Amino acid sequence: MDCYLINGDVPRIMEEFNAYKARIPVYGAVILDTKLEKVLLGVSDDT
Repeated sequence: MDCYLINGDVPRIMEEFNAYKARIPVYGAVILDTKLEKVLLGVSDDT
């Protein structure tokens, strides 16, 4: 990674994020382009 602030901590950060994500409802995602002109909406169908 190029970010010196989290370099070396990525595995721990991902582990903590995944533990957090497992405790809250997650239904999808919103992805925007860099100009904020286009959007992609993703919806989870996992039940």
